[in-house]
Amino acid sequence: MNLLRRTIKARAKSMLEMYDLSGGVEHDAEKGAFREFFLSCLIRPLLPVHFGVGSGVLVDAYGRQSMQSDVVVYDRRQLPPVLLAGDRGVFPLDSVLCVVEVKSTLTATDYDQIVPASRRIAPLTKKNPDGMRIAIPGKEEDGSTTYPLFAVFAYKADAKKDEVERLRAKYPSGYDTLRLICVLDKGVWCLRQGAPHLSEDPSENSVFFMSMLLNRIEEVAGTRGDYRLQDWLFGSRASSGSVKRGPGFARCPEWAESRMRSSPAILHTELPKPDPNCCCNARCDHPSFSQRNLVGSVSRP
Repeated sequence: MNLLRRTIKARAKSMLEMYDLSGGVEHDAEKGAFREFFLSCLIRPLLPVHFGVGSGVLVDAYGRQSMQSDVVVYDRRQLPPVLLAGDRGVFPLDSVLCVVEVKSTLTATDYDQIVPASRRIAPLTKKNPDGMRIAIPGKEEDGSTTYPLFAVFAYKADAKKDEVERLRAKYPSGYDTLRLICVLDKGVWCLRQGAPHLSEDPSENSVFFMSMLLNRIEEVAGTRGDYRLQDWLFGSRASSGSVKRGPGFARCPEWAESRMRSSPAILHTELPKPDPNCCCNARCDHPSFSQRNLVGSVSRP
């Protein structure tokens, strides 16, 4: 076993000892804050120096806010926190790479809070009217970027049932904004990415969770655009869209038609061909021409 793996396991063991010790704190909010801090202490030493760790609220350039976020990983090379007191702050969405919801004991009813929270930091679309928008164009095709990874970390769960099965029972129609679940005494689930890593060894689960989380954080960071404060304050410089299109996610013909009707200068622009799975019927909110670049992709671990 290499030294880094042993180090993560040792820190995970220390985190669990501190978790048990914090059980003596009677104030639930303070107890929860300690347990969020313990996870931050596990994550922080493994991050490059240009990444920061905090907790608080995410905001976008258009006044939308997330729910309270237990652990926030952000890129110091991008927009700085709007407000910061210690590790607690208000973080621009454009600089946030990952949000982790921390639970002492994960229950099925917790997903009633977790899934809506994950949707709040996903792209604002017709199907997700509670979402947010990244303002700075990304580095991928058409200025696209990837939205923050949303993960769940629990010290334990109240049932042995598979977490994906519990999630499906609560949200049979979908939960695509939630990407990673770790329960220290059960395993790690990378949603939409292969079979779960099931183990009753907390230290081994910690290693697997950290590897998946940190790899994905670096991938998300690689899609973000260069730091340009004026884009966030006054609107983006890009004229191309930043919808990150997957299979069947074509540019919306209805949007194009409405754009052409309002802009004689582009009357001769060829309309995109209709797609049977057009985002008009799924994920499109028909943004204005100046806002096309603000709709991004949901991240995936």
